[in-house]
Amino acid sequence: RATNARLAGLVTYLAIPLPYDAIARGRWGGLLMWAAAPWIVRLLVRAIGDVPFDAARRPRSRLRTIVAFGLLLAVLAAFVPFAAVVVPLVALALALGGVLVGQWRGSSGALVTALGATAVAVVAHLPWALGFVTTGTHWSAIGGVRSESAPLGIADILRFHTGPLGGGPVGFVFLVVAALPLVIGRDWRLAWATRAWTLALACWSLVWVGQQSWFKFALGPPEALLAPAAAALALSAALGVVAFEVDLRGYRFGWRQVAPLVTGFALALGIVPVLGSIFGGRWNAPDESFAPVLTFLHDDQAAAGPFRTVWIGDPDVLPAAGWRLDDGVEYAVSDHGLPTVEDRWAAPSEGPTHLLADALRLAEHRETSRLGRLLAPMGIRYLVVQAESAPGSDDVRPIAPDVERALAEQLDLQEVLVDPTLHVYRNAAFAPLRTELTSAAASAAANPSYFDAASAAALDLGNAPPLLTDHSGYTYAKGAVNAGSTMYLASGSSQWSLSVAGHDAPRTTAFGWANAFRIDQGGTATLSFKTPITRYALLFVQVAIWFVLLRALWQWRRDDKASSS
Repeated sequence: RATNARLAGLVTYLAIPLPYDAIARGRWGGLLMWAAAPWIVRLLVRAIGDVPFDAARRPRSRLRTIVAFGLLLAVLAAFVPFAAVVVPLVALALALGGVLVGQWRGSSGALVTALGATAVAVVAHLPWALGFVTTGTHWSAIGGVRSESAPLGIADILRFHTGPLGGGPVGFVFLVVAALPLVIGRDWRLAWATRAWTLALACWSLVWVGQQSWFKFALGPPEALLAPAAAALALSAALGVVAFEVDLRGYRFGWRQVAPLVTGFALALGIVPVLGSIFGGRWNAPDESFAPVLTFLHDDQAAAGPFRTVWIGDPDVLPAAGWRLDDGVEYAVSDHGLPTVEDRWAAPSEGPTHLLADALRLAEHRETSRLGRLLAPMGIRYLVVQAESAPGSDDVRPIAPDVERALAEQLDLQEVLVDPTLHVYRNAAFAPLRTELTSAAASAAANPSYFDAASAAALDLGNAPPLLTDHSGYTYAKGAVNAGSTMYLASGSSQWSLSVAGHDAPRTTAFGWANAFRIDQGGTATLSFKTPITRYALLFVQVAIWFVLLRALWQWRRDDKASSS
């Protein structure tokens, strides 16, 4: 019975189109949540301790379960931060299901385990977790930015239709498969099926709420909540197999005897779309990207000097994680042309990050026609407006007309690439990340209240020469500088220092957020970043926490082996 039940649950879980839609959309966070969801549900249902999970294995201490679960959650949250929110929500839904079936006592175990594991995961992520609290990081760092160009309807949510697969009435068959234990189940089979359906309904409801315009917070990628719902349906399908073997014989012959036949046919029908896409191996994912047509973003670094690129578009199609600009519009920044894997993590939103959004909103509201000059002190050379994740992806997310109009109206932005789903603008007023300021620009940079339309119109950093072009990595650069000049660095950190011929150049704050160095004598200059000692201390604390937790798990495992022998 256990083998048959596991097989039925596994087939149901694999046949649900959710992971393959995540592949097609490029949502690797959704893939990780789909892989982790069965284990999350398994740990929480075992924490409840009701039949049959009370006798599944030798009981372990609650603390051991919390520590092990917390470390696994910490690894998952490093890639999908919203997972730390999903786990308590799953536990709460399972507890609510226990209340509905009159078995509320064991539900507290799931809540304690979930909250404890979340606390362990948060502590294991120091100093990032501490930075989130102390710097007021925006919710988008955890929940992301919600897409509003293609919201999921109730029908899409129920059939897990987030991408190319799952369309049509075939997507509803998994509801039929999971409903079998509600029809023929008794005793603990019916109780756990009720819990599973409560979890699925709760996840579906949260996904629906997260798609509504009146709800102002994003609830992660849809797969983050749909994956536990899929695991719940798989659990219910497995319970249906057990109910078929145990409970069906207790009923008189009638329509209940037909229900398993309908369920089996529904499961076979639901597998068909997956089988139809399995042979190609790409799962409808695009076979090319925009990288070939955007190579100039990287090649231009040698001629123009180091610069940044801004990416604007729907959060589901951008190649980097960023911050909310408007409803359904996100902006991200890459420092070296095309985004890399590192840009998949959103940086904290404190410091000058919000200035970029302020400048873009000024252009949207037609309060400036010199957006390029506003962006010049930030080292921004290109703005890429993207409405499709890849050419031919059949997933076009049009940009808000106000954004496209605002960029087209700017006098210092030149459109260099026009495509139905990709527009690239070059900033004619661009200044490199490291450049030499004229005396007029140095005087303007000393104004801490800079960053309004009038000041930007009066300041022109265009044609500023790049400095310190001999660089290595992100924290070191070297080159020649002139005596009596001012070097500008478009970075909001005060930990940078400049040494010229062995002497430190005085540092001042430029434009209220960046760095400027007064150079009294010329020669070879070295720019370096000094990581604060507190950063190293927090990283040491993080390593120590991981060591203590892993050491405890290892010791518990040794004790198990010793007791068994």
